[in-house]
Amino acid sequence: PFWKALALAGQNRFSDAAGILSARLADPTAPYRTETGMTLASLQLALDQPETALATLTALVPDADAAALAGIQLNQVEILLDLQRTAEARKAMPPTEKITAKDRQRAAFLDAQLLLNEGHPAQAQAGFQELINQPQGQALPLHHSAAIGLADAIQYQGKPDEAAKSLLQFLQ
Repeated sequence: PFWKALALAGQNRFSDAAGILSARLADPTAPYRTETGMTLASLQLALDQPETALATLTALVPDADAAALAGIQLNQVEILLDLQRTAEARKAMPPTEKITAKDRQRAAFLDAQLLLNEGHPAQAQAGFQELINQPQGQALPLHHSAAIGLADAIQYQGKPDEAAKSLLQFLQ
């Protein structure tokens, strides 16, 4: 059933795929529940159902191992930031020591986003700048988003010319 759901998603039949995954997630004995839930949450986001995706991720938390838990929490933070629920996003942010090596850069980006949304643009600027200075191992979309975040943080401090310059410098 899991693979059937992925095949349906590949055919843009997201609702059908989500139904299959929901049924699998409801079975506490089903294997790969974390992967099923993460996939279901992604489909729910594709269907513009962020609250449902949050509920799906929240349901995974009690049974998640340490590595999976941090990934789940980072997904929650991302959704909550998109919903402009900054305080909840901050509470959902996993402790640094619980974040796996593969998720550290994403977590640093989300932390910088949180800082910007919490009204700390100078700290956010430092976080985004660190990501730009250390691009090794970063996915290209994350690196580009960090450049935009840096410009936003600079702009937030009332320096529009410097913000535009940072973007132009990044593009060169």
